[in-house]
Amino acid sequence: MKTVKLISFVFVLFNLTPISKTLEVTGQIKLVNLNLRYNNPNDGENAWPKRRSTTIPWLLEQHADIYLFQEVLHDQLIHLDSALSNCDAYGIGREDGKTKGEFSPIYFNRDRFQLVSGKTIWLSPTPTLPSKGWDAACERIFTLVLLVNQVSKDTLSIGNTHWDHLGIQARNNSAEIILNELQKLNAHIPILLGGDFNCSISDSALQKIHERLTPAGNQELWSTPSYHAFGTSNSEACIDFVFYNNRWKNISFHATTFFDQGKKETKKYISDHNGFVFEFEPRIFE
Repeated sequence: MKTVKLISFVFVLFNLTPISKTLEVTGQIKLVNLNLRYNNPNDGENAWPKRRSTTIPWLLEQHADIYLFQEVLHDQLIHLDSALSNCDAYGIGREDGKTKGEFSPIYFNRDRFQLVSGKTIWLSPTPTLPSKGWDAACERIFTLVLLVNQVSKDTLSIGNTHWDHLGIQARNNSAEIILNELQKLNAHIPILLGGDFNCSISDSALQKIHERLTPAGNQELWSTPSYHAFGTSNSEACIDFVFYNNRWKNISFHATTFFDQGKKETKKYISDHNGFVFEFEPRIFE
């Protein structure tokens, strides 16, 4: 993963940075959210060594400002670093806090944004240490960065997470941990929170997030299964979301399953989840 230099007064900025009443036009953001599917040789024709020739071109075609990924192993991270050469990134492996296990990294266009601070929180009773929480099957993490717009000098916060697929208690407590972290931010900071939440919008855990933040998209998007296991099964509804606070407007959204690069050959999956593309613009306050 690319190394980015952190500004030394990060914790002051998280709470004390003055925020302008409006973000400039340069504050409009295009964001991609994708569970990349970890590099599993058992995926056969859809295993990462074969699939990356489809997935990476799709990512590049989006020309996004922010990319949120889940299930990224270290070897895949190296491929993303090379492909997204205009981006810097922040994230660590969930099993050891370094390179072991899955990452939930945040990539951002370095020409637009500079990293002010970044942190990883384990979704467990010991959030500063690599650990499993409650009834979770795996270690789960929340990646949080504060960025500054290089032109407007406005700050914004981006979060990325991957909740447990089995632990009901873990998901509910994960929501509370994330909301507590966001509560620490300056009330005027624009927030975007994305990830694979492994539950539908009606789930009690996700409703906690929904009470504080708005899900991007619409009812049709939220009710359409986003996990398809490379066409072999479906989740009951969408489990991949991006939420935003009242500093943003969601101006466009769509989901993608395949990418064919304009060729006549059979379309190929970009992942075992749909990829999501959202555009946001700053909400203007009088």
